[in-house]
Amino acid sequence: MTGRHTLIEVFRRAIGGPFASSLGIPALRSVAIRVANIGLSLGVSILLARILGADGLGVYAGAMAVVTLLAVPAGSGVPFSLVQLISRYLAANELAYARGSIRWGYAQVLGAGLLLGSFGAIGVVNFISSENNALPAYLLAFSLLPLLCLTSVQRGILNALEFFTLSQVPQSLIRPGFLAALLIAWMIFWPEYKGHAGTAMSMQLSAHVVAFLVGAVFLGRFGSRALPHGPRAYDFRRWYGVSLPLVVSGAAGVVLSQTDLVMLSWLEPPASAGLYRVAVGASFLVALPLMAVNIPLAPAVARGHELQIKDELQRMLTFSVRWAFAGCLPIALVFILAGDWLLGVVYGWEFAIAYPVLVVLALAQVFSVAAGSVDVVLQMTGHQHNAARGLLIAAGVNVALNAALIPAFGPLGAAFATGASIVLWNALMLHSVVRKLNVDPTLFGRTRS
Repeated sequence: MTGRHTLIEVFRRAIGGPFASSLGIPALRSVAIRVANIGLSLGVSILLARILGADGLGVYAGAMAVVTLLAVPAGSGVPFSLVQLISRYLAANELAYARGSIRWGYAQVLGAGLLLGSFGAIGVVNFISSENNALPAYLLAFSLLPLLCLTSVQRGILNALEFFTLSQVPQSLIRPGFLAALLIAWMIFWPEYKGHAGTAMSMQLSAHVVAFLVGAVFLGRFGSRALPHGPRAYDFRRWYGVSLPLVVSGAAGVVLSQTDLVMLSWLEPPASAGLYRVAVGASFLVALPLMAVNIPLAPAVARGHELQIKDELQRMLTFSVRWAFAGCLPIALVFILAGDWLLGVVYGWEFAIAYPVLVVLALAQVFSVAAGSVDVVLQMTGHQHNAARGLLIAAGVNVALNAALIPAFGPLGAAFATGASIVLWNALMLHSVVRKLNVDPTLFGRTRS
């Protein structure tokens, strides 16, 4: 079989015939889990908006955004580095080092999570009045930080042991599903406590505990088969050398996605962050088709680059981006033409005023889809440093624009800042793809024969 035909077969199995291949079945499961996660997350956001209102949701969203930011330094790049380290140790039959890296990973993130969570709790106690309803939400959020890091390590270990589907179940299905059940019970049995962000955060904490326990069961039952119990060996210098550089790109990505909410929650009334969070959650639906196609596309891009088959790589990229754009455009048009009505009906009419924010963010996501799978292409072809550099630049611009626009324009200013950062990030990544690989991943890329 020639290299060209090998690549075609990889892509055909991954996209065209998922039921007929070992590659396609995991890809199809991953797509199904991601779609289910988005549906559950959307349901949770609707329930939170209905229960908390704009003010309560703003407090909750601000607390979660701060913890998400802190999870990057607390995680220290450990979850992603474990995927690489354990996979290599298993391939080299160095099982003692694989076991040691797992013990190191858990200890590293638990210690960092407890330390940063404690500092965060002390900070909010000093800066937020005890009479403020936001204090319980922030304290519970900081207690969530170590658990958030531990579950990420669990997922990395399961991925490294090639339990790809199981690695996604606890956080993508169990956690949002259990949280949705708790929120529904809240609406039915304790309606008098509506609007209390601390109660919602306690339910989020409970859902994470349940997800962590499910992940522990998966590791105990299946992990021991792939990595039997035995002695441990340690190579701290190598492990920190692998993990710490990942903090940079991880931090840039989280800053790019969370800065707007954090700054809104501190510079504006709580309702502003609540309105903005609803618009952000809805706008992510526009990018869903591209997220779905990236899963089966990634291995095909890696194979195409390895075999140096640029014509086939260009054909795949053009096909995938056009498929994704055909899926995203109707979603964006619905938001643009009837977004105010949808927000009012789904989330409650107090959220209908977030319509301009939704339009700006949806247009930015349309541009992102039209630019193609630029991040996947760079990551799968060994140019991850270019991806990290683009993220850092876009994250810095995002912080500066949010600081400049939020005081003057509120949530709409945050939307313009984040939208501009998304456009800039995709433009930088696209420039790197074209310059490094001489392929055009955009909607207007020419399919080569």
